Amino acid sequence: MDNLQTDNEKLNAALLKVEQFLLNQQPTLIQPAMMQNMLTHCDRQEDAMGYLLCAALGMHLDNERNQEVLQKRLLPSLHHLAADTFRQTPYHSLLANQEATCGSVTLKSMQYAPYQLFPCGDLWLEDGALRAPLGFFAESYSYPALLKEGREWMTLTPNEIITIQEPLQNLHGNVLVYGLGLGYYAYQALCQPAVRSVTVVDNDPDIIQLFNTALLPLWNKQLHEVMPFAEGGRLTIVQDDAFHHAESTQFVCTNGSRTDIVFTDLWHDASDGLPLYKQMRRLAHPHQAETEFRYWIEPTLQYYLGYGI
Repeated sequence: MDNLQTDNEKLNAALLKVEQFLLNQQPTLIQPAMMQNMLTHCDRQEDAMGYLLCAALGMHLDNERNQEVLQKRLLPSLHHLAADTFRQTPYHSLLANQEATCGSVTLKSMQYAPYQLFPCGDLWLEDGALRAPLGFFAESYSYPALLKEGREWMTLTPNEIITIQEPLQNLHGNVLVYGLGLGYYAYQALCQPAVRSVTVVDNDPDIIQLFNTALLPLWNKQLHEVMPFAEGGRLTIVQDDAFHHAESTQFVCTNGSRTDIVFTDLWHDASDGLPLYKQMRRLAHPHQAETEFRYWIEPTLQYYLGYGI
């Protein structure tokens, strides 16, 4: 059993090393012409991508360990996605091709190239085997993004849409959100009839101004089609530091009502999210009997913290 666990850990570490290199250094390593040629020998896009990645990375498949990494880790983690599935998400459609600037923040469209790799889900374990989902499209794909001082700051990529699905399940009552971003979570929360109010806390005045002047007015375009609310008063934006707000209010809503669900999304990924996640969990601990706390990419954060492994 110990040998099996050790072997699993080695294979998991190898997968993470390969994926981190690809995402950080070579996301467009595989070009369309390479895929088209390989697809004459493979039935599935994922198989073609996996074999091409191994060849490009010098992972010779006559080596037993490399073959294990491919078959047991890399191939189960690769996903050929349908671009239209994400383009047709109502909020993505709403923000498509929108451009705006407020102070240091700019809203614009960014793009994935055909066969560019990107994260598309949380890390999770299946019988000890790590699944670290990587997605790709067979065509170019545009997505809305906020740039702060020229750096990609917040996005509505397929990864955001996929990883936020679970924290959006069965929302009700008064919802408190730490981190405004592009407003996606607040929008989706307000689409749920059981939600009475949504309060969003963000400390960046430029992001709040851009949301209020450029994004919030767009909601009226879909109000009667998608969103089951028509009157104001259900959405409140508060400018404050998330941790200061949590400590000073003890997670009580602006109107004094008890908060039913708190969702925190203050990080870009697990590397900067771990300390923030742990800090918010410490603040949340005394209130867990009366309030439910949810966090963006929590399964991934817990994987790195060693929970539930």
